[in-house]
Amino acid sequence: MVFSDGVFELKMASGEMWDFDEFKEFISRPIGSEDDRIAELTAKGRLLMESDQFEDDVSILEVDFK
Repeated sequence: MVFSDGVFELKMASGEMWDFDEFKEFISRPIGSEDDRIAELTAKGRLLMESDQFEDDVSILEVDFK
């Protein structure tokens, strides 16, 4: 997975920034074969910010080699 800093540099509703270690833990956890990691990541960001709009650019590329 390749991503821009806007994916993890999120200002949460509390005013704090999302901790990078928590971000790494979130993207490292296993997902089911039918799950969409990008959709889960953007949903998590929106939940943390309590907003549908990201303040920074958000670019995500996931490559799956089978």
